Amino acid sequence: MHRCFPGAAALRSARTISLLALLGGALALAGCSKEEGSSKATGAASAAPDPAGPKPAQPAAAAEKKPASDEVTFKKKAPAVGDKRVSTSNLTMKLTMTLEGIGPSPKSISVGKVEAVEKNEEVLAVDKDIITKLKVTYNSKSDVDNKDGKEKTKSYPVVGKTYVLESKDGKIAVLTEKGTPAPAAEASIVQKDYKQFGKKDDFQSAMPERPLKVGEKVDELTTALKEKMFAGEDEKRTPEVQDAEIRLASVREVEGKKVGVFDVTLKVKMQEEPLGMLMELKGQIEVGVDDAWARDMKLEGPITASIDKKPNDKMNLSGSGTMAMSMGSKYL
Repeated sequence: MHRCFPGAAALRSARTISLLALLGGALALAGCSKEEGSSKATGAASAAPDPAGPKPAQPAAAAEKKPASDEVTFKKKAPAVGDKRVSTSNLTMKLTMTLEGIGPSPKSISVGKVEAVEKNEEVLAVDKDIITKLKVTYNSKSDVDNKDGKEKTKSYPVVGKTYVLESKDGKIAVLTEKGTPAPAAEASIVQKDYKQFGKKDDFQSAMPERPLKVGEKVDELTTALKEKMFAGEDEKRTPEVQDAEIRLASVREVEGKKVGVFDVTLKVKMQEEPLGMLMELKGQIEVGVDDAWARDMKLEGPITASIDKKPNDKMNLSGSGTMAMSMGSKYL
């Protein structure tokens, strides 16, 4: 199945830049610019998104965990034809901003975003340790923006449909189950979700083959996180990993399988002129000892937003809030 760097899918530009667009929409609420988009509004009486977000399928997190060891060596297992999993990803952001210099008094604006997706994946072809053909079924995919209590829900035509991804000569083809090219609008959505398809799993590749001790900082994974988490993104919009650390926190048994639990700290800066956002996240990633596959991840923490103010600009924007994201993989 498709396995990119844990958390990259939730933080890459397709998701985080959308918040910057949301901030632009907030300026529109204050009469500073025009708002774009064709999302459906669901009413001013709607409540702000729940900070907890939609409840994802998290088999590893929900299972009983028993201490297993204080040292472990991770084995790297290549994907195989017939491998299956249920993949979930969730992202929730809430932000309160203050606008100054556009009226007699500062204006407070609340914005939020909730994204969630669940997919079934099945490996159809591999080349050594790289998946080259994958069947994907979208069980659900949702995107809800909230601006001062007004929700806008984006619908996705891929929900309930199955696609076949093929990687060849550096390009990703998206086909229907019948083998015909998927409609352009649907193919675009799938390709954005699978930007790293047809490439090696950077997280697994960076996992050391030496034994790791509980409490040890894993420099190989930390370096990979900094250098490869957003590889292949638009250079003008690439998030900057300013600081990161991955440390083995414990080794446990989850549903009869041995997993390593890594503590993660991550500081990421996003910039889309004139708006900027800083995320300081902490959490954990669970990784299977027998395959070095990421199985469960949770990160959360504060975010701050600001505007790149020019010397003669009267307007100023500042904001703070929270972000939480999770990823779950149930291997079948």
